[in-house]
Amino acid sequence: MKHWKKVLCMGLLSIAVSANLCLAVDAVPAAQAAAKEQAPITTFYEGGDFSMLHYIERKGGKFYRKDGTQANALDIAKDHGVNIARVRIYNDPGPGRGDGTWYCPPNYVIERDALRIAGEAREHGMAIELTLHYSDYWTNGERQNVPHEWADQIKGLTGEAAIAKLEQLTYDYTKSVMQDFKDDDMTPEFISLGNETQGGMLYPYAKLDTPEGWQNYARLVNAGARAVREVSPTTKIILHIADGGHIDKGDAFFGNCQKYGIDYDIMGASYYPYFHKVKVDKVAEYCDYLHKKYGKQTIIMETGYAWNRTRSDGWPGQLVNNGPYSDMSKQGQKAFMQDLFSALKAVPDHGCIGDIYWDPIMIKAPDAGWAQFESNHATDVNVVDNTTWFDFDGKELPVLDAYAQ
Repeated sequence: MKHWKKVLCMGLLSIAVSANLCLAVDAVPAAQAAAKEQAPITTFYEGGDFSMLHYIERKGGKFYRKDGTQANALDIAKDHGVNIARVRIYNDPGPGRGDGTWYCPPNYVIERDALRIAGEAREHGMAIELTLHYSDYWTNGERQNVPHEWADQIKGLTGEAAIAKLEQLTYDYTKSVMQDFKDDDMTPEFISLGNETQGGMLYPYAKLDTPEGWQNYARLVNAGARAVREVSPTTKIILHIADGGHIDKGDAFFGNCQKYGIDYDIMGASYYPYFHKVKVDKVAEYCDYLHKKYGKQTIIMETGYAWNRTRSDGWPGQLVNNGPYSDMSKQGQKAFMQDLFSALKAVPDHGCIGDIYWDPIMIKAPDAGWAQFESNHATDVNVVDNTTWFDFDGKELPVLDAYAQ
């Protein structure tokens, strides 16, 4: 009798799961159709990534206005017209959960801290751009490490079983984070499903070097998108890649997104003159071309410009130079951002909706760095303290005036 009941229950469960999967599949085209019908965004967003703000503050970093008075970094940003804050989330950063050499500091760039930063940004009248790394560590084209908790759950699984489990984990995690933000009245205006995913996500399962990789990537992104739309239909979904200004790369990526039926609203791209070797006019052309071809607006998710030739310690920073721009000065940084804003705002039909500066508050502070060593837990250097909105003493730089214009 007990065995008969168990079989019946399992059969009913199987039917329920199948029905849910059918609903999920049907929901993607419906959501895509609804997104296409929405009016274009006409606000131009000028912002920064504030994910490490509390880290810098707790390391002793202090921010000052031009007149030397100390102030909250978000107060200074707001006063200059900054209207969007990017906050990123790692699943569970810390020792043993990096790339084997470094790990990201625990307790920062996690959901709990992101919620606090989002709250502070919202109090300053800023829109929220939320980025989920789907990893415990930095993600980009080179690395998209599966979160350690997820790796434990798929241990022993291969092929379809592994992808199906990752699909469910992506859905559950995305929905949980979105619901937490909504419950705290912090529903984000934008969410990026992954960070610089031009190579895919959750390597090697959804690495975009094979057709199968694209199919898996589509399943994972659509699972995340379904979760977002269920919690907040108004939140715009961004797919973020690198190489802003390189039309061929953007066209290839978003062309495949169209081919594989991936659900999203906004095309996101990183643009650094040093890394991408193009001037702002090429970035504007990139946005215009993709907008006209795919009917979706673009946002520049990351931008950085070195205002000093070296970091505060005298060594080269992450941005060794500024590519086609030779002026590595404070005024040069301001002029660059003025030119970038002007070019992006001029993209026809609101083809570009804004730019988010990378780590503008990651200033020089005692024992502050981008990551920690696995070998001894020492902090590595701060590789961007010469690209921020503030100088080595924490005083605001002329670049902020570009945001006020």
